[in-house]
Amino acid sequence: MKLRRKIFLAMTLVIVSLCVLFGLMTWLVVHESVKAAVESTGGGKAEALATKLVQFYDHNNGSWEGVRRLGGDGRSVTAGRQASFLLMSRQGQPLLREGDAEDPVIQRLGMEKTLQWNGERIAVLYYYDPEVAMLSKLRIGIPVSVLFLLIPGAMLLTAASLGAAWWLSKRLTAPLRVLLPVIGQLGKGEFGVRAPVAAQDEFGQVARALNGMSGLLQNAEAHRRNLVADVAHELRTPITILRGKLDLVQQSGGPVEPESLLCRCRTSSYASPAW
Repeated sequence: MKLRRKIFLAMTLVIVSLCVLFGLMTWLVVHESVKAAVESTGGGKAEALATKLVQFYDHNNGSWEGVRRLGGDGRSVTAGRQASFLLMSRQGQPLLREGDAEDPVIQRLGMEKTLQWNGERIAVLYYYDPEVAMLSKLRIGIPVSVLFLLIPGAMLLTAASLGAAWWLSKRLTAPLRVLLPVIGQLGKGEFGVRAPVAAQDEFGQVARALNGMSGLLQNAEAHRRNLVADVAHELRTPITILRGKLDLVQQSGGPVEPESLLCRCRTSSYASPAW
């Protein structure tokens, strides 16, 4: 995978993660804020009713038998508020209910409170009144509305960010795309090529280092060629002389001792002996 795509994918992952995190945090803050408002509105009445119910459970030796006798006490708690409440057992069975609201409405729009006795969950109380219902509707509707507003905005922001990420990744890798052909030419033996130095950052330092290496390779190649030419020139005369002497020996037709031939070859480079 190319470096540009790696940078783009990394930036895409960061942008999408930030958008999702921002959306979740916004939903959580709004949800918890409305939930706190619900509890502050009906929390006192629900707490008073829960206390009476737990006291009844304690005085009744850990049993809900006869709990319907508390109907009058429940009305005293909810009087004047058009309130309703529903007491559900641990198994989900209704134990006590008061008020005009229906059970599904109380459970969905009411305030839920878990009743505990000696650290054990004994029942669930749902408290409902018009103010709590209104805030519960807000608690349900506002986070959903916020998400519906955030999703298009997040999509637009993500699209714009991805476009910027693609342009930025292309801009960051542009100097590398300029250096790669120069490196390829050096690999083919075309010494002396130069890469354009268009910046003073790390890419510019790499380009200058590459140009310096290219110059050194060009000088080394020039020295090698000069050395080969000098060696060839220096060896041309002795080899020509040796070849001529060997031709004369071959034309003489007489036997020649190897020792005398070696001796003649040694001296032939510097003097012409009499034959």
